[in-house]
Amino acid sequence: QIQQYKDYWWSNPKRHLDTQKSNHTFTTGYNRFLRKLKKIAEQEVMYEADGDLLREVVLSYPPKTDSRSRAVTCLTDFATFHKIDLPPHFRSYGEGYTASSVEDRYIPSDEEIIRVYHTLSDPLLKNAYALMATYGLRPHECFTLNYDFFSDKQCVRTHKSTKTGERIVFPLPPEWIDVFNITPGMGLPPLQQKNRFTQVDASAPSSKNYGYAITHAFKDEGGLPFKAYDLRHAYAIRTISQGLNPSVASKLMGHSLQIHSSVYHRHMQLSVIEQELARITL
Repeated sequence: QIQQYKDYWWSNPKRHLDTQKSNHTFTTGYNRFLRKLKKIAEQEVMYEADGDLLREVVLSYPPKTDSRSRAVTCLTDFATFHKIDLPPHFRSYGEGYTASSVEDRYIPSDEEIIRVYHTLSDPLLKNAYALMATYGLRPHECFTLNYDFFSDKQCVRTHKSTKTGERIVFPLPPEWIDVFNITPGMGLPPLQQKNRFTQVDASAPSSKNYGYAITHAFKDEGGLPFKAYDLRHAYAIRTISQGLNPSVASKLMGHSLQIHSSVYHRHMQLSVIEQELARITL
């Protein structure tokens, strides 16, 4: 049943219009839940999936998490394909997760970002770190950047195959171009192939393979006070603190305005209040 569903998923012609993006979608949104389905079925010696088994897979993930929400999406589609009757209110198991969970994470200050940069021992990681910090990039976006506007505007362009496609991103703050000595085509950490990130087209590494290269390098450094992705969150909060229009900031981040506002809602509220208090004080 799992293999039949995989064949069905990949048989859709649109999956092959952009293989790299489809690899990312399948790896993060489907394959890991199908692996969990197989594992639980083997443990319980079940040879055919039913609604109760699919519910058990979903409930193996904590409530109100991205993983459970994605599991519901994947296994609902799996059940539809195989004409499996799902338990009542199956979709409700995936509710309660919101992207605003980022609000409770530790976000480094600009001073700390610069300080940690100078402690890094791997020069290739320093390059990736500089790009993520200065442009708010996702880890995998660093590997396929276009620098055609860099000499004139100091901006970079993400590739269409990345998670949210092509967008132009400006440095914030601009002086970090010199602080981190950013130049076009800088070397980056080597790709790390993981079995769980397998793909259909080996000539087009998945976004997960690219992203893991940087997170792996981060872990090798050891003892860093924040994660690689927190550099992106710090960039987003910097756009808020400097008063950038949210619609422009969301475009720089590769978000919809709705997602951007949801993720950084608390920071946006604080920024507005601080600006109003400053205006009254003046």
